[in-house]
Amino acid sequence: MPARPVIVRKAERGMTLVEVLAAMTVLAIALIAIFRAVDSQIRNTATLADRMFAHWAALNSMEEARLAGPADAHDGERSTELGGIVWTITTHREPAPYGLTRIQVVSSAEGHAGAMLTGFLSPEAAQ
Repeated sequence: MPARPVIVRKAERGMTLVEVLAAMTVLAIALIAIFRAVDSQIRNTATLADRMFAHWAALNSMEEARLAGPADAHDGERSTELGGIVWTITTHREPAPYGLTRIQVVSSAEGHAGAMLTGFLSPEAAQ
């Protein structure tokens, strides 16, 4: 009995090597984009935590200045620990119109995002 020729129909044909390589290339490009987006989100989250702690440290210093009042005004640097990070707090005060005292607080730490706050103290703040 002679062998029958194999008839391959177009619908039953498999994928060619070129089609497989094209699909893998598209998948690789999509995965690279996804990994870059995830990495960016991770970095943003870490920076956001640093900024939050820096902002809290500056707010704490601003509140201490408000409680002390403008009569006990002193500029300079000091250190404080918050969130496992040692923050350098720089405070600068200057007179403002209407008897107010303008206070600027900058919190920073090496290798971390910082924060800067500006506020005003009223003459009655110490009372």
